Amino acid sequence: MKMEQFFGENYQYIWSDNWCLDKDKVWFVAGAIDILFCLDRKTNKTLLVDKIPSDTVFALRQHPICIKKEDRIFCFPDIGRDIWCYHINDKSWTSIKMNCSENIRIGCERAWIIENKIYVLSSGLNKILEINVSQERIEHYHDLMINHKDRLSESIRIDNCIYTICSKPVKIIKFNCLDKSIKKMELPQIDDSIQTLCFDGAKFWMTGLRKKIYVWEENTNKLECLNHFPEGFGLWNFSGQYADLINKVEERNDVPLFLMSSYVNGSIWLIPFQTNEILYVNKDTYKIDKFHLEDETYTEDNVNMQLLNTKYILLYVESGRYIGLFSLKNKWIVEIDTYNLNYKILDYCLDEENIAQLNMLAIQDVLNRTGVYYEEDSKDFESFNRIIWFDHKERLLNPKWKVIPHDLGDSIYSNIKNEKNNRF
Repeated sequence: MKMEQFFGENYQYIWSDNWCLDKDKVWFVAGAIDILFCLDRKTNKTLLVDKIPSDTVFALRQHPICIKKEDRIFCFPDIGRDIWCYHINDKSWTSIKMNCSENIRIGCERAWIIENKIYVLSSGLNKILEINVSQERIEHYHDLMINHKDRLSESIRIDNCIYTICSKPVKIIKFNCLDKSIKKMELPQIDDSIQTLCFDGAKFWMTGLRKKIYVWEENTNKLECLNHFPEGFGLWNFSGQYADLINKVEERNDVPLFLMSSYVNGSIWLIPFQTNEILYVNKDTYKIDKFHLEDETYTEDNVNMQLLNTKYILLYVESGRYIGLFSLKNKWIVEIDTYNLNYKILDYCLDEENIAQLNMLAIQDVLNRTGVYYEEDSKDFESFNRIIWFDHKERLLNPKWKVIPHDLGDSIYSNIKNEKNNRF
């Protein structure tokens, strides 16, 4: 597998777990490489800003979540360690050490700026981190006081509170960022393992393994269940355990139906995990509709060819109207216009210089980890840098560097596949 297959054809699209929208710029850390990028939305050009100074560059979801505050980009660890801060003005990095065991997957999945502080949910620690931005330190680890076996899934912010859901037994945990109080609301009437959570301004919406959509009111504790799904709703056979390409969902599935959800423009948008349709539900009428995207169907030949066993990644929601999704199948970004109910494929790319820089980082990372290249051999590496070039179609290497694998992408892909996370 070539490097391009991680980034779309001709390095157009780089998959990540979130986009940090900053006016005409977008900041993000790539999902398969620990590198910070910046997209200029005026020119549609993507700049490779810098690699995060972590131990390994090419590894899955090291610091996949980032957020901008003042002149800094804060990058939070999932599989990686510590928090890294990129200082835009002087182009330098600083780190915030985390107090946790080496064998714990930290799992920072969401971050919010509230009252000039950053709050981050760590599903690995079962805590909310409160970060002092000016001092670049963690002021508090707020323990959510749940069993270590309980799994936290989606989290959302409502005003100055963070709501997170514990999948099973189902309970919603409300953390008030101002008075630091914690309130637990148990929902024993839901016999399911919940994955998604969103809020429409009055009611909470949840989905899990069962073919149901749960609608809950906090003030009244009223719960409703919707099960009138569209015809043909099913799961793609990513696992290979089903007889057919699409497995019809009857009552319950082994994996979540939806990966994430969001309330946008009067509807709850349900983003598939492995299901074959994006659904949106009117918050007032409860009418469920399908939103169809072309070129998102699979065949027997390509259904199990993805790096991750999920259909999309939800990158952003903008202006209460647009939803940005990364397609794992096509390795491009789809932007849904929820007003007009249409979509477009975003168009942006890395330039030649950034592509060459990216490939150099890949080679350096592989050589460092295999012991072939050592950092003190800087002159050799600079020479190597000059004699290698990429034309988007094939990689040409000087014959004297036969220590490099014939297909570097295979090596990187194998490393990432070996570290592939088990979260989903």
